[in-house]
Parts: sequence; structure tokens; C-alpha cells
Amino acid sequence: MQASKLVDDAFAIQSNITLGLEASIIGSDPLRVGLNFTLLAAPLAVFNSTVGDVKVQGLSAVVNALFSDVVLPLVNKVVNRGIPLPTVAGVTFTKTKIILQNGVFLIATEFTV
Repeated sequence: MQASKLVDDAFAIQSNITLGLEASIIGSDPLRVGLNFTLLAAPLAVFNSTVGDVKVQGLSAVVNALFSDVVLPLVNKVVNRGIPLPTVAGVTFTKTKIILQNGVFLIATEFTV
């Protein structure tokens, strides 16, 4: 026996999250990738509604205020310290830089053994 569905979906909300990110190489032993999120936005829009017009502007403003005023500073507090890059015994990395190419972050470096 299948339980009957008690609640129908009244409406559905969708969002496309936008992130802004700065990345840099920090430190020397160990090398770390420093990150700083500059933007975190999630504008909301009604995807589907069976109950007519649904206003989401107020909810969207609250969500985006929480992202920019609370979530973004907390995330940056963690990632600003940097993420250590892997090291290889006996290998020294020099002139390390981050390159954005075709939508991908690349880490380029020269090394000596």
C-alpha cells in the first residue's frame, strides 16, 4: 500500500549562486594558496508556482544579506590563512604563481632538485 501524498508543492524557488574569488601564493615554507572570496550572491527566482504570483524579493534580500554579512566573512577567516601546497622531499619550488586560463586555476612553478 502506498501512502497518499498529503501536501502538494505550492511553488519552487531556484537560485544561481555567483562567487567572486581572488587567489594568491603566500608564504614560502610551506607555500600556501591564499583565497579571498569577494562576492557571494544567490538571487532567488520563482521556478514554478501552482498558487499564482509568489514574491521572493524580500527573501532574496535577506538571503543575500546573510551571505555577504555573515557567511562570506566566516569563510574568508578560514581560507585567508591559505591552503598548503603539497611538498616533495628534496625539491624546492620558486617563482610560483597562479594563472587563470580557460576558466581553470593553474599553479605554475619552477623547481630545483
